[in-house]
Order: sequence, then structure tokens, then C-alpha cells
Amino acid sequence: MSNFAQRSNKFSLFVVILILTLPPIFSNAIGAEKRPLAHSDYDSWKGLDKTSLSADGNWICYLEVPQDGDVVLWAKNIDSEISYQYVVGYSGEGVNAQKSADPNFSYDASHIIFLISQSKAEVDSL
Repeated sequence: MSNFAQRSNKFSLFVVILILTLPPIFSNAIGAEKRPLAHSDYDSWKGLDKTSLSADGNWICYLEVPQDGDVVLWAKNIDSEISYQYVVGYSGEGVNAQKSADPNFSYDASHIIFLISQSKAEVDSL
């Protein structure tokens, strides 16, 4: 191989490495500074609890549980876009509506049975 071909191969390899390493370097410099998490950030997080699948396998229900706010029961049809939601009560500051809600499908999946508690608005008004 000629001296020119060796230099050309080395230069090509250098360019490829440069192209692969530069975007991550510049993306950190261009991107906004990430701020540390604050306690108020945790309140916006939500979790899932008490998931249940109907006997026929067509419906799923679960509780969407915020750190501080109203717990929402979701029922969704797996095959279609049909979904229903219902507020089951307040969760936060020592109150856990999701523990007492305990949603379950009827045998034919035509109903969901669950208990409700006071909502956040009702708790705040006391």
C-alpha cells in the first residue's frame, strides 16, 4: 500500500471517530442545565396500584395513585379505545384511599365493585 493510501485511511478513521464523539460533547454544552429534584417534584409523581384483569380478559382496571391528590380508578378495554375513570378518594398526608378501594370485576365483567372515600376537596373542606 502506498504512503498516500495509508494517510488517507488514517484520515478517514480520524474523521469517523470525530463524528461519533462530537455530538455527545456538544449536546451537553448546548442543553439546558438540569436542576436538582425538589420536594414539590415528588408530589407530581403517580403510581399504579390494585391492577385487575377481567375473567374474559377484555378489560383491565387499576388505580392511578398520586403522592398527594385524588386516586382515580381506570377501566380500559384491551381491544378498543373505550376507557372509564372514577375518583375513588384522597391519598396523601396519612390518608390512603387506594388501600380501601380494592376494585374487582364482576364475573361477567359488566361491573366493577369498589369502595369510595372522601375526595381531596371534601377532606380540605373539613
